[in-house]
Amino acid sequence: MNTILKYIRRREWLFIAAALLFTAAQVKLELLFPEYLKNITLLIQSETIDFHVLKISCLKMFAFVAGALICSVLTVLSVALPSSVITSRIRQGVFDKIMDFSLEEVAKFSTPSLITRCTFDVMQIQFFFSAAPPMLARALFTGCMATAGILGKNIIWTSITGGSVALMLMVIICLIIFLTPATMKVNKLTDKLNRISLEHLTGLRVLHAYNAYEFQQKKFDGVNDAIADTNIYINNRMALMYPSVTLFTNVTFLLIYFSGVFILQPEGKTQNLQAFSDMIAAVSYAGQAIFAFFSLTYLLMLTPRVIASSRRINEVLSEDIKIKDGGGVSVSKNDTGRVEFRNVSFRYPGAVKDALSGITFTVSPGQTAAIIGPTGSGKTSILNLIPRLYDATEGEVLIDGFSVKDFKLNDLRERLGYVPQKTMLFSMTIAENIGYGESSRFISTLEHIKEAAETGQAREFIEAQEAGYNTQVQQGGKNFSGGQRQRLTISRAVNRNPEIYIFDDSFSALDFKTDKILRAKLRETAGNATIIIVAQRISTIRNADKIIVLDKGRIAGTGTHEELMSSCGIYREMAESQSITQ
Repeated sequence: MNTILKYIRRREWLFIAAALLFTAAQVKLELLFPEYLKNITLLIQSETIDFHVLKISCLKMFAFVAGALICSVLTVLSVALPSSVITSRIRQGVFDKIMDFSLEEVAKFSTPSLITRCTFDVMQIQFFFSAAPPMLARALFTGCMATAGILGKNIIWTSITGGSVALMLMVIICLIIFLTPATMKVNKLTDKLNRISLEHLTGLRVLHAYNAYEFQQKKFDGVNDAIADTNIYINNRMALMYPSVTLFTNVTFLLIYFSGVFILQPEGKTQNLQAFSDMIAAVSYAGQAIFAFFSLTYLLMLTPRVIASSRRINEVLSEDIKIKDGGGVSVSKNDTGRVEFRNVSFRYPGAVKDALSGITFTVSPGQTAAIIGPTGSGKTSILNLIPRLYDATEGEVLIDGFSVKDFKLNDLRERLGYVPQKTMLFSMTIAENIGYGESSRFISTLEHIKEAAETGQAREFIEAQEAGYNTQVQQGGKNFSGGQRQRLTISRAVNRNPEIYIFDDSFSALDFKTDKILRAKLRETAGNATIIIVAQRISTIRNADKIIVLDKGRIAGTGTHEELMSSCGIYREMAESQSITQ
């Protein structure tokens, strides 16, 4: 909770303080009601009723009710702003922290869980901040003032009311402690439900193709039923609250009236009237005190959830970031884009063996290097180490002679044009997608975007669209084919005018003709930039200056196409399987 409290600024504390003052004023006005009720009771029971005094007392009671209503409205307004602002900061803090996560931290929490923490869990805290200050203040102020009011009437009535409130608080605290683990379970099950829903929506084509409706439905039903059962368990326990409070209230009233029988002594009519009116006031005080604590029932329902949500948010905010900024380096403009791996080994978190072992190679500016190998040989793992999506377990990855760990992350990644294996387009226009990720090194214009689309062989189909570059891209690029999506993501990389191009099997959906034209245009446009390509098709990489063959995480051969055909059996087998004999 301390991590969350740091998001509260001075202005929010002032608003919360104002809410507490308005709550105190509201309680004070409401607790004047029993005293006037006592006076009215005396007036009504007197032999001669002074209607003028009675009218004045009633008007004052209405004025106090109106004042209490105004204070209640001001209390709500006072907590509305800080609760929204505080949770907005928390949400921003969680989002900023997630943005700093490497792939390792994202995998640790899982994407559905991070989405839930950034939305549902933050909403729980907002509900709590908007309800907790006035409810707690009201309960405490009413309890203290009502107890003081009863104390002036009779010590027995004070003890009865205090005992009832104490028992009620014990029930509330026990339920909070008892229900918190169940609430944590609901949040974890919600993460799982989100994951299954995400799998269902993203894998809809496979689900339809394999008629896997029943299988997917069973997975969903299992988690959904578990959430329902847990919520039923929680609600069944929560259901004890209302009858418990009703019992405490009725018993309290009964004990006050029962004790009043012994307190009202037949010593005189005047004394009995005074004692009877005191008892009426005491019952009113007790009712208000118990009702104030009963209003904490709603807060009780939120408390286990907000405790669980706070823990989950705190887990994100306190997570140690593995990949951090370096101290920063100054690179000579005469030699930029040289990539070097020095005896690099890498193991994925939780894996039992290395994905890469002893990787050493250098790619100079102006060169095109290709990485090829069987599935699972570590091709993508090599590329992930350059932009520091992961860090090497052993050895060093260097750019222009400096370890990538020495660069500030923004400086490092601004120099790269990265096209991942899985195409990623955003719900914005084509122009915005190609111009995505503008940096201080390069500000794109529509003309630059068109030139990048030309290099990426995307211009023709873009301009064939009715809206051209203003065509809206659906989520994930669903309104474009696989080859079109690849060309758009390649155009995005070209638009950055990077020093180092990284293509992770980014030409696989292109036909051979488009592939050839695109690579030739890319080499022409790239100038002295370094190009690193991962590919499965040898036709895509055969003209590379250097080809690195991987096998089981190790380099099995390095050289040109001709050299590898004669010296590397794995490469030759791959070429022959693709009907390439020379």
